[in-house]
Amino acid sequence: MFELIAAVITVAGPEATSAGVVLTGGGAQLDGITALARDILKAPVRVAAPEGPLLGILDDFQGPSNAAILGLFSWVARGLDEAGIAEEPQAGILGRAGGALKGLFSRVRG
Repeated sequence: MFELIAAVITVAGPEATSAGVVLTGGGAQLDGITALARDILKAPVRVAAPEGPLLGILDDFQGPSNAAILGLFSWVARGLDEAGIAEEPQAGILGRAGGALKGLFSRVRG
């Protein structure tokens, strides 16, 4: 898999990985995966983890396996707050994201 990614990086150019590569998911927890990725991709590699404790999320879910989805929830929640879309304060990030999705679905249904 890393060899396929390396081929894409070659086509995209070295600036595509100037900030490094971030591994997410359960596979990111495999022993030696970071070193293997670094050797093949010729770029800095790190394993993702959500930034800081996320309110409303159990510690068991705050590792690399869930980093991508929690990052998306966090990004959506921040963006909606900045846009002033949040209707009422919600407890924790999942509550905020769920409230935002509920609002979007209610607008779509009309």
